[in-house]
This record gives sequence, C-alpha cells and structure tokens, in this order.
Amino acid sequence: VYEDVSQCCQALSQRLGTQPYFFNKQATELDALVFGHLFTILTTRLTSTELAERVKSYSNLLSFCRRIEHTYFEDKGS
Repeated sequence: VYEDVSQCCQALSQRLGTQPYFFNKQATELDALVFGHLFTILTTRLTSTELAERVKSYSNLLSFCRRIEHTYFEDKGS
C-alpha cells in the first residue's frame, strides 16, 4: 500500500507541477477528488504516520491541499 501511495503521489505531483490546479486555473472535479483523499491521509489519526509522511514529501501536493482548504473551507467572515 505504501508503495502504491508513493507512486500515486509521484504521478500527481508530476501532473500538477507548479500549477495551482490540475487542469485549469480553477478547481475541477479532479481537484476535489484528489484534495479529499490527500486531506484525509494528512489529517486522520492513524496508528502509523507513514502514509502522511509519504504525501508530505511532495511540497506541491501540500501547497495544493493548503490552497484548496484556504480557498473553499476557511471561514471568510472571521
């Protein structure tokens, strides 16, 4: 499973590159799907942090998650 996660993150990281989103300058359904999976891996308490550590090794994926979270989920009224 860990190797599958690493391969998937590598492919996603390469596709994303330095772009803000995967295909456009705006988020698409793919961005939502990827965010949901990565955010869950990064924020769910598990008995091992190995999955999260593998995701964290891709700085552009972390930035992507922060961007989505900030843009769509942070309270703008505060």
